[in-house]
Amino acid sequence: MLELTSKYPSLVKRSKREPLPAIRLKCLDCMCDSTKEVELCPVKECSLWPFRFGKRPSTARKAGRDV
Repeated sequence: MLELTSKYPSLVKRSKREPLPAIRLKCLDCMCDSTKEVELCPVKECSLWPFRFGKRPSTARKAGRDV
């Protein structure tokens, strides 16, 4: 997680007060810091899966991402 802290400092700062950035960081941590792997995450049973982009599912759908 230390690598994520230095790579995404604003996301880490926001994650202390907002849940969605914290979820994004967790997903990045789970997928070895690969944004592409987060996008392709096969673990749809995970309760965080719909929020893996750091946005609400309805917002992600508007951006054209499969949620």
